[in-house]
Amino acid sequence: PQAAQYTYNLIMDLVNRYDVDGINLDYIRFGSNDAGYNDVSVARFNSFSSRYGGDFNRWRRDQVTNFVRKVYANAIAVKPNLKVTADVIAGTPAPTDLADFRSRSQAYTKYFQDFPSWMQEGILDMDIGMTYFDCYGEYGPCYDPWVCFLRNHAYNRQAVAAPGVYSASCLTTQLDHTRTLACGPVTGGAIYAYHTMD
Repeated sequence: PQAAQYTYNLIMDLVNRYDVDGINLDYIRFGSNDAGYNDVSVARFNSFSSRYGGDFNRWRRDQVTNFVRKVYANAIAVKPNLKVTADVIAGTPAPTDLADFRSRSQAYTKYFQDFPSWMQEGILDMDIGMTYFDCYGEYGPCYDPWVCFLRNHAYNRQAVAAPGVYSASCLTTQLDHTRTLACGPVTGGAIYAYHTMD
C-alpha cells in the first residue's frame, strides 16, 4: 500500500503542478505470477480472503485495477481533458476473444492486467499493446490477432499497437496492419524502441 500511495502521489504531483496532457502508466502490473507474496500483501489478502474465495490471483489483479481506477478518477477530476494511457502486455498466445484472454493470456494470468475491463469501465483512455513480435520469428503470427483483439476491445476508447523494431520490412508491414486488417484499424501505432532504428 505504501508503494502504491507513493506512486499515486508522484502522479498527482505532476498532474497538479505541471501542464501535462496525459499520464502513461508503464509497468502497471505485477512483475510475474510469483510476485506479491510479501508479508504485508499476504496479510491484506488474508483479511479479504473470504470475499475472494481464496483466489490470490484475483485479489492481485484487483489491486492493479484499483490503482488504475484511483489514478484515473483523481487525475481527470483535476484536469478533465487529461488522457490516461497504459502500456499493456501482448504476450503469447494471442487471444481469440475475451474468454480466451482471461483463461490463457500472460497479461491476465501472469501479470494481472485486466486492461479490457479498464477500457470497458472507462478508467483508461488508451491502451498501448506491446505487440513485440518479430514477423520472421516463431511468434510473428501473434501480431495480427493482437491488433484485432485490441481493436475489438477498445470500447469507444483508443487502442494502439506498438510493434517492436526487428527489421525495416517487418516494422512497415506491422504498422500497415494497424490500418488495414480485416477486423478494422486501431487508433494508431507506436514504435518500440526508436533507438534501435538505423
